[in-house]
Parts: sequence; structure tokens; C-alpha cells
Amino acid sequence: MPSRSEFESQSRIVLGLGLISLVTFLLLRLLWPVILLCAVGIGGYWLWRQQWEKLQQHQRHQERLDGKFYQLLQQRQGYVSALDLAMHTGLTGHSAQRYLHRQAQAFGACFQRTAQGDIVYIFNITGLYPQPSYTPTEAAWAYAERIYAGQLLPQKDQVAWANANRARALRRLPASSTATGTVTIDVSAVNE
Repeated sequence: MPSRSEFESQSRIVLGLGLISLVTFLLLRLLWPVILLCAVGIGGYWLWRQQWEKLQQHQRHQERLDGKFYQLLQQRQGYVSALDLAMHTGLTGHSAQRYLHRQAQAFGACFQRTAQGDIVYIFNITGLYPQPSYTPTEAAWAYAERIYAGQLLPQKDQVAWANANRARALRRLPASSTATGTVTIDVSAVNE
């Protein structure tokens, strides 16, 4: 049988634990909104911090990509293809093409098709290199090819397509036959 002092000490422990439990329960009940608000605040801060770090990482990646792109432009004197960019930066072909397209729009670059059908973007990097001059015929042909590839041929585009075909046929004629006749090509459909 336990002695009276052991019984009193065990009773005090149980009473103390019960009192602590009661106080904890009352505090939790009263402070529940504050605890919930703190948990939401901490969770929101954590999510914001994750997004901020992703944004910083994306900006660092973009700066490195821009640096490699500018380096490649200098090496190639303004002539860059998507394959060149992909090999130099490690981007996928599709990502390199999208990046080059954005840069071409931003810097007013033009493009040229190679004999193999690849597209080479031409950036005027110093103003010293002459931009390739496209004749209205070549511009009409490039525009018509782009539209025809998308299977979108509204009325104005059909005129550009017909003009480009006429110009291509004229290039195949001997020089003496083109010197005598005058050919008019409607380029207004291309510029609109």
C-alpha cells in the first residue's frame, strides 16, 4: 500500500497536469483565431518567398541567356540561327526559336532562308553592317509563303501569292525577255 506522502505527490502531479490541460484548452479556445491568423501569415510568407526565389532564379537565367546571345551575335557578326543558339546555350530547339523570335521583334531583325530551308536571323549589331535589302518581290514571296503555310489565304494574301508567283516565273526567264516588258507587282497587300 502506498504511503500517504506518495499518494499526495501523485495527486499533486495529476492535479497539476489537469490544471495545465484546462488552462491550455482555454487558451487554445480563446487564441484560436490568433493561432489561425499566424499560421496563415506564415504560410503566405513562405509561398511569397518561394515565388520571389523563382522570379530571381528566372531573372538570373535570363541574364545568362542574354549574355550568351549577345556573345553569339558578336561572334557571328549578327547572323544567328536557332540551331546556333541552341548549341551555344543548351536550350531546346523550340525554346531557342521562340527566344530568337522575341529578340528579332525587339531589335527589328530580319530573316533569311538558307538553301536548306533554315531561317537565319540577321541583327544589325553595330550599324556598320548593311542590312540585306529585300526587293518587293522577295518580300512578297516571303510573306506569301508564311501565309500559305498557315493555310490562311484571304483576298489580299491571294494577291500577294499571285504576285510572288509571277515574280518567281520572271526570274526564270532569260534576261532579254525581261528587258522589253514591264512587270507591275502590287506590294500593298504585303505591307498591310
